[in-house]
Amino acid sequence: MRKQQMRNVMMVGATFLLAAATGHVMQNTSGDVSLGADVAVHRGGDATPLVRPGATTAAVPVTGARISNVAELPQLPLRRMVPDQGAPLVPHEQPVTTGFASACAPADLTLSAAPQASILVDLHAPCNAGQLIEVRHQGLRFTASLDAQGDWQGLLPALASQAAVTALLPDGAQVGASVAVPGLDAFNRIVLSWQGPGDMHLNVFEYGAEFGGAGHISADTPRSPDTPLGGYMLAFGSQADGAKSEVYSAPATMTDLRLELDAPVGVHSCGRDLSGSLQRSLATTLEAPTPLVLSLPECGDAVGDVVM
Repeated sequence: MRKQQMRNVMMVGATFLLAAATGHVMQNTSGDVSLGADVAVHRGGDATPLVRPGATTAAVPVTGARISNVAELPQLPLRRMVPDQGAPLVPHEQPVTTGFASACAPADLTLSAAPQASILVDLHAPCNAGQLIEVRHQGLRFTASLDAQGDWQGLLPALASQAAVTALLPDGAQVGASVAVPGLDAFNRIVLSWQGPGDMHLNVFEYGAEFGGAGHISADTPRSPDTPLGGYMLAFGSQADGAKSEVYSAPATMTDLRLELDAPVGVHSCGRDLSGSLQRSLATTLEAPTPLVLSLPECGDAVGDVVM
């Protein structure tokens, strides 16, 4: 019986709290209201409890109700607290410092004297990697292509004892250098330079040689600079519309030489005037360039011929 009373009182308390939380107050209710199992509700001052059919009859005083013989809470064993080790340190993200250094180094041209009165040219222009440049030395001029690192190297025949070389970059800037070249007085040289859709070529015949003979020197049969047989030819420039040059060098003691100039007539050059220049360097004397204009025949049957 004591357990049943405690259950009823606790149900009343829980229901009262629920009603208070929802903000509903119930007064002067005309009908029976069920709020839970075995709950008594007073009408006005009537203290007679209403009992749900089938429930055990028990007088449950609501006002001043008291719960007795409450079971003690179980004693839980004490647990030793683990000392606070502190939260692990969160690594701070290191700031990334972005450098704004120049993407490429300035262009640099280095010259050095080489055998056979030649100039070794070393051009480094990383800002212009893969682009076209123009190399100039006196009347010698030609278009060259920089590699993927912006480098170009070449061997030029010197046309002056104090040789100056200039590289013209695509943006119009120039970089140049000079170097002293010994032994120039031992060579005679002739330079053919031109630019345009057509080609010109030097043919040199040494000691009375015929076309195609052993002494016929050209861009197709150039010899090497260290040849003991006589002179040699160096050709520069391979771009279709770029500047090109051919330079023939021979020992200054050679006198039996015959030179010819020829120009093939092609579909891109027929009916045009080819412009260029010729320049001689005799030992240490450099002559001024001589302008050269070569008129090619009109297109038609002349295509495939050679003007000499």
